[in-house]
Amino acid sequence: MSRKKLVSILAGFLACMLLFTILSRAADSAGIANVQAEIPKNISLDHSVSGSGKVVQSREEAVSTLPDIKVDTIYVGVGSQVEANAALFDLNMEDIREQLLKKKQELKKMQLQAKDTQSRNAADAQKKAISQNQAAQDLGLAEERGNQDINAAAQNLETAKQKLEEYRKSQGKDTGADDTVRKQLETAVAEKTAALKSAQDELMALREKIEQEVKQAVEAQNNTNMSEAEEQKKKEESEKAALEEQQRQSESQKAAEEEQQRQSESQKAAEEQQRQSESQKAAEEEQQRQSESQNAAEEEQRRQSEAQKAAEEEQRRQSEAQKAAEEEQRRQSESQKAAEEEQHRQSEAQRAAEEEQQRQAEAQRAAEEEQQRQAEAQRAAEALPREQSYETGEQPSLEPDNTSAQAKLWKPSLSMVGSSQTTAADPAQAEQDVRNSYQADLDVAEQKVSDAQTALENAEAALSAYEKEKLEQEAANAEQEEQQLIEAVQSSQQAYDAAVLSKKQSVTSAAHSLESAGAPDGSDSSAEISALEQEALELEITKLERLEKENGQIKAPIAGIITKLSLTTGDKTPDGMAVLMADTSAGNKFTAQIPAGQEKYIARNDEVTLKPSGAGKQPITGLKVESVSMSEASEDMLDVTVNLPADALEIGEAAEFKVEKISKAYPLCVPISAVNEDSKEKFVYVLQETDSVLGTELTVRKVAVKVLDKNESYAALEEGSISSDQKIITGSDKNLSEGSRVRLNDAGAK
Repeated sequence: MSRKKLVSILAGFLACMLLFTILSRAADSAGIANVQAEIPKNISLDHSVSGSGKVVQSREEAVSTLPDIKVDTIYVGVGSQVEANAALFDLNMEDIREQLLKKKQELKKMQLQAKDTQSRNAADAQKKAISQNQAAQDLGLAEERGNQDINAAAQNLETAKQKLEEYRKSQGKDTGADDTVRKQLETAVAEKTAALKSAQDELMALREKIEQEVKQAVEAQNNTNMSEAEEQKKKEESEKAALEEQQRQSESQKAAEEEQQRQSESQKAAEEQQRQSESQKAAEEEQQRQSESQNAAEEEQRRQSEAQKAAEEEQRRQSEAQKAAEEEQRRQSESQKAAEEEQHRQSEAQRAAEEEQQRQAEAQRAAEEEQQRQAEAQRAAEALPREQSYETGEQPSLEPDNTSAQAKLWKPSLSMVGSSQTTAADPAQAEQDVRNSYQADLDVAEQKVSDAQTALENAEAALSAYEKEKLEQEAANAEQEEQQLIEAVQSSQQAYDAAVLSKKQSVTSAAHSLESAGAPDGSDSSAEISALEQEALELEITKLERLEKENGQIKAPIAGIITKLSLTTGDKTPDGMAVLMADTSAGNKFTAQIPAGQEKYIARNDEVTLKPSGAGKQPITGLKVESVSMSEASEDMLDVTVNLPADALEIGEAAEFKVEKISKAYPLCVPISAVNEDSKEKFVYVLQETDSVLGTELTVRKVAVKVLDKNESYAALEEGSISSDQKIITGSDKNLSEGSRVRLNDAGAK
């Protein structure tokens, strides 16, 4: 191949390479984004808050009247400007007088009902006191009858024992005169009986004392309430008489005569009601007397029933005695057989005697333990808390006197009763306070009775067990006649035990009845509620009387503009606001709403400019923001209020406001377009130079930033993420990403 041809081929190849290079650079240049960039500025940011609103009144006042009264005439309408004391509307006088009469009748009815309630409460308190006294008497009677039955049974038991001893003396046998165990046990029973009696007397005296103080406290509180009610009633009647006198002077003679006639009828009705109340009270007293008589009859019937039971018991005993005689005859027929067994019995008697000695030793130990328990009970009784001395300086004692249980009534100090009365809000509370003050002493006294009762029962059980064993042992060794006497002693012992148990049951039942009768009643607020209702009714009557005096005319309380009217001629007045007035003397105010996000750019006392709507109106400057608060209509909005000078704008006029505020200087401020945001963070693109095979190129780097503040044009960035001399991309003709090659638009570089 010739040299010329090789040169031509090389030249063509180089030309193609140049062409492809040019095309490649052109294609690459077409894919590079053209960007604008700026360095950060050290500037302050201007914030502007604006919005539109309207002018409203600074203060409103509502005019209301009583409901359900016919409206005769209305003198104003919405937008009317009125002076103070100017007539607004007239109400129908017939409706006013009719309502006034109904309210007075209703008040009189409530007063009579309150009086009846007070009378019933007093009667109930008296009935309760009577029931408590009856229960206390029943308790005393139950204890007295129980003691009588026990004494009678004890006497029968002693008689049976004496007969047995006399028989044994006549037979030359040991009567047990030196039975120290029995004597100790009997002594213990006597001491426990005396301790129980003393504790019961103390408890009875304390209960009667409590009931007496409760009665005095309740009576004193009732007297106090009645005195206050009468004094209030006199005051109300005096005020009412003065108002009625003024009304009668302004009314015609005919109206005065009608009012006098109505008062006369009301007085007659009150007198009739009072007579009925007195008749009812007399009937209740008669019923109470009948109830007392019936209780006495029931008590007498119960006594007769007990006497009958005693007669039946005596008849049963006689029957048993007859059976014993028949048994004696049978025993006589078997006496021969008993003689053969006598030798065997004597050996058993010797063994029984040894066992008896052992039982006596055990009984002796039981008696000593009982004496020890009695000593401990005595020490506990001496440690009981004593009541505080009365005003006389005497130290009261719970120890009973020698009088009967029914006659033991403590007489507390009147100063103590007075203190209970002054702290009680009502009779029920006074009663509860007195009972609470004695609850601790009552608990101690009841516990003392319970302990004494338990100790007596234990002592009696020990004595009964000892005598039973003694009698059983003696019965095993006794002859036929002696056996009858022993059985009589055993029967008497059983009767004595039954009398003790019967007394315990009767006293317990009577004590429960007394406790039930003395239980405090629940609270009753009906009197206070009635007093509140009467007070509200008296207020309505006063308003109606004032309306009647003004001839039913309602006047403006202030000078202002009518903004709302809730009345229609011929209809009834509403329950609430009838007329709404704007107080012109208080000036007007401008209100508008802005988004809650702008709260940090506006505050109280910021300067604001108002531009009224309409052509030719000049902006109003020099105003201050009065308040910025959360909107009641939406949590996303704020209410802005601006007070207006006098005669600046009319109510209902629209306007626009503007508040401008300049922030502090920020060293790194970039155009708002430079700040980008993705799902994770905010960032900017920074220009940087990068070396490549094609030479030095411009690329972008993504830098996360934090925006401190911004307005419509600029954003202030936190220092540290970028420097003040770095170029920040503010615009691009293509989408950018980390490492993208870009071409700087020299026209946009700053």
